[in-house]
Amino acid sequence: MITTQNSHYYDKDGNPKYDADLRVAKKENLLPSITTVLRIIYKEGLENWKMEKMIQSAITTPRLKDESDDTFIRRVVEGGQQEGSEAADFGSAIHDMIEKYIVDLDITKLRQDHSDKEIDAFFKVKEFIDKNIKITPNNYVEKSLPSKHFGFAGRIDFFGTFFGQQDILIDWKTQNVKMKEFKKRTNTDYEIEKNGTFLRPVPNFYDTFSWQLAAQTQLIFENMEESHIDVYSIIINSNPDYLGQIFVKEYTNEEIAEGWIAFKHCLNLWRIVKNFPYEVK
Repeated sequence: MITTQNSHYYDKDGNPKYDADLRVAKKENLLPSITTVLRIIYKEGLENWKMEKMIQSAITTPRLKDESDDTFIRRVVEGGQQEGSEAADFGSAIHDMIEKYIVDLDITKLRQDHSDKEIDAFFKVKEFIDKNIKITPNNYVEKSLPSKHFGFAGRIDFFGTFFGQQDILIDWKTQNVKMKEFKKRTNTDYEIEKNGTFLRPVPNFYDTFSWQLAAQTQLIFENMEESHIDVYSIIINSNPDYLGQIFVKEYTNEEIAEGWIAFKHCLNLWRIVKNFPYEVK
């Protein structure tokens, strides 16, 4: 059987309920996570990538002697999911190390818990953090917050002082950023000239990034009595050849406003599809 990513729920105070499924969430009037809500949207690029990995796995996985169809299919599926699972593990590891570093600056035990690739990427991120983020007790790192008004919850990667400015919301992303060829030089970060062409990484800042950040912005507005915040996506390159490259995107107020409209539509659609009415308490 093909496994799917688990949904996540929170109680009315924003505490994670990791063991809750949809049935329990309905019974206890729990709050769906932002990522759970956004999974209601069909992501064509992602689904095509998954299909491609499954086909590659089917082509390259040898059939064992006397192996049943069910066993063979299971091995094919596991092979097709491996790259996605490794990417998710890498992203989780980077988030974990960033959290530990910003909270208490303790990195002495990192090599006990993480791979060399994860460590190498983190130290590139650490340089960026040391240069741009003011580490203070007032920062919020991996903070779970609820929206009792709209009936969802989520976890804030970072809210604090960034680029010398206060009240900054950051969502960290990891991504295998591809290098693309261009005929003209632009002198952008990480650009490489090779044989008369210019290679530079092109990260994908997907529309759903702003939707997610807009929902997180709402959580901050409801729980922290903030009236204005600046919002950033920061992509960390997981490409082994360019590990740890940093790409920063600041969103305009208009982009976040449009993202909030999109997220609310997703939330309403999710409730309809899941038959999940929300009772405001």
